[in-house]
Amino acid sequence: MPETPPAIAPEIAPAAAPQALPESGLGLHVVAGATWSVGGTLLRQAIILAAAVIVARLLTPADYAIGGLALSMMALFNVLTAQGFAQALIQRPELTDLACDSVFWLTSAAGVVVAGGVALAAPILARFYQQPALQTTLLWLALGLVIGMIGTVPNTLLQRAMRFRAINLVALAAGVISAGLGVAAAWLGYGYWALILPSIGSNLAVALGAFWLTAYRPALRFRWAEIRQISTFGLALLGSNLVQYFSDNSDYLIMPRFWTPTTFGHYYFAFERARQPFNLTVAQLGVVFFPAFSRLQGERERLRRAYLQSTEFICLIVFPLHVLLIGLADPLVPWLFGEQWRPAVPAFQLFAAYSFMRGLGTLVSPALLAINRAPAALWFNLFRLVLTVPALLVLGMTGADVTTVALVLLAVWMLQAPFYIGYLYRQIGLRWRETWRGLRRLVLATSLMAAILVGSRWGAAAAGWPLWTGVAGGGLLSVLTFLTLTRSPILEGMAFVRRALRPATSPPASSS
Repeated sequence: MPETPPAIAPEIAPAAAPQALPESGLGLHVVAGATWSVGGTLLRQAIILAAAVIVARLLTPADYAIGGLALSMMALFNVLTAQGFAQALIQRPELTDLACDSVFWLTSAAGVVVAGGVALAAPILARFYQQPALQTTLLWLALGLVIGMIGTVPNTLLQRAMRFRAINLVALAAGVISAGLGVAAAWLGYGYWALILPSIGSNLAVALGAFWLTAYRPALRFRWAEIRQISTFGLALLGSNLVQYFSDNSDYLIMPRFWTPTTFGHYYFAFERARQPFNLTVAQLGVVFFPAFSRLQGERERLRRAYLQSTEFICLIVFPLHVLLIGLADPLVPWLFGEQWRPAVPAFQLFAAYSFMRGLGTLVSPALLAINRAPAALWFNLFRLVLTVPALLVLGMTGADVTTVALVLLAVWMLQAPFYIGYLYRQIGLRWRETWRGLRRLVLATSLMAAILVGSRWGAAAAGWPLWTGVAGGGLLSVLTFLTLTRSPILEGMAFVRRALRPATSPPASSS
C-alpha cells in the first residue's frame, strides 16, 4: 500500500512551515533520502542499462540520430513550460491548497499550449534538419509532454515532503515500463521508436504514481495572486533552465546540420551513454538536497557543513566509477553495445572525464535555489552558451569529427565550472582548501586507480597477452586499491547510512 500522504493545508490557513529539525535528525533524514535515491537509481540503472544494451545492438547510428534529435527538440519545449513555478512550491515556507491548485492549472495549461506549439513547429523542424520522420516523433512526444506537466505538482509535493522512498519506487516502476517499451519496439523492428516510446511511457507512469501516492486532487480554482507570490522564483528558474538548455544542447541542435545521420548517431550515443551512470545515480541527489538545503537557508554554518560533507560523499561515488568507465571503454563499449559503436569510444571517454567536475558541482544548483540565488545559474549558463555556440559553428563549418567536438566542449565546460562552483562558495562562506582537505585521500586513490589501469594495459600488450586480461586484471586491482585507501570514509558513510535507515525509537543522539 502507498504511504499515507501528508495533508495539505486548508485554502485560507497556511500550512505549517517545515519543522526545524535538529541537525542530527535532518542529517539522518537526508542520508535516508539519499540512500533511497542512490539505491533506487542503481537498481533502475541496471534495468535501463540492460535495455540500452539490447536496443543499441538492434538499432543503427542513423536510428539514434533521429531519436536523439527528436528528444533534444522536446527537451527545449519542455523547458518552455511552467515547471519553475512548481519547483517554487518546494522553496516556499508556507503552502496552501489554493497555491497548489493554481500552480497545477498553470502548468497543465502551459503543457497544452507548448504541445500546440510543437504541432505547429514539427513540419518546419523536419524540413530544416531534412529528417521527415522528425515530424511524427515530435507529435507523439508532445503528448508525453502534456502528461508530464499534469503530473508536475503531485511530484513536487512528494519532493517537498521528502518522501524519497515513494519517489524512487515510482521512478523504478517507470524505468521498468520505459525499458520494456524500448526493448519491445527495437525487437519488433520499429527502429528509432525504441527511443521515443520509452519517454512517453515513463511520463505516464510517473504522473499516475505521483497522483496515487499523494492523493492530490486539484480543485477547479485558480488565483493569480498565488502565482504572483512565486513569480520571481518561477520566472528566474524558467530563464535559467532555458539558457541552460541551449548551453547543454546546442551541440545537438547545431551539429546535425553538418554531419551525416550516422556521424551524429555516434556522437549522440557517446554523450548519452557516458553520462548515463552519473545521471541515473548521483544527479538524482539534487532532488534530495534541494528541500534539505531549503530548511537550512537561514543557518549558513550548517548549510556549509552539509554541502561539504554531501559533496565528499558524491565524489566518493563519482571518481572511481568514471575512472573505470574511461579505462574500460575500449573494449567494453563495442563488446556490450556492438561493433557499430566503436567509433564513438574516444568521445565517450572525453564526456566521461567531465563527470569529475560534475561531481564537485552536483549540489551547486540546489544550494543556490535554496538560498534564493536562482538568477546566478542563468548568468553562468549564459557565459557557457556564449563560448559554446560560436565554437560549434566553427567546428561544423570546418568539418570537425566527433572526437574533436567532444574535446572542445570538454575544454569549455572545464573552464566554466570552477567559476560557477566558486560563486556558491562565496555566497555560503566556503573555501576551496576546505574541499581539498576532504578530498585529498580520494584524489590520491583515484589517481592510483588510473595509473594501475594504464599500467595493466601496457603490461598485457608488452607480454603479448589478450587485451581483456589487462583490462580485467587492472580493473580488479584498481578497485581493490581504491577500497583499501578509502576504507575509513566508506565505513563512516556506511555506519551513517545504517543509522539513517534504522527505525527510530527515540531521537538520534549523534551528530551528522
